[in-house]
Amino acid sequence: MNVGCVGCHSGNLVGGTMLQLFGVMENYWEHTGSPEIMSGLMMVTGEERDRFFFRVPLLRNVAKAGPYFHDGSVDNLRRATAIMARVQLGQDLDSEALDELVAFQEALTGEIPVNFHAPEGVPFELPEVLKPI
Repeated sequence: MNVGCVGCHSGNLVGGTMLQLFGVMENYWEHTGSPEIMSGLMMVTGEERDRFFFRVPLLRNVAKAGPYFHDGSVDNLRRATAIMARVQLGQDLDSEALDELVAFQEALTGEIPVNFHAPEGVPFELPEVLKPI
């Protein structure tokens, strides 16, 4: 909460209910090593204002959900967490803070209920670039 992650990762699923700009403070691809710079929601709408907007992933079972980001460019949860703090919040987290955040995310691991449905407001047929990997 002190880092600022809860601004986007909130609610019952700890995220997954909104679209946000990926790379608020810095270009995401400079940190993720993404092989291709994808424009996110703009690929669907064609609107410049939607460039680099992606669905905020839910954090439930995130420890099992790698590789991370819309293009699978990061295979390590700790590194993905550090990148998000940097490009979204402009923070460089120390080792202790990263350990705590990763431990928290790992604690969100559980069995996926058989009756699970996508959060309300999230389209069922998302374009491939917006689907979690």
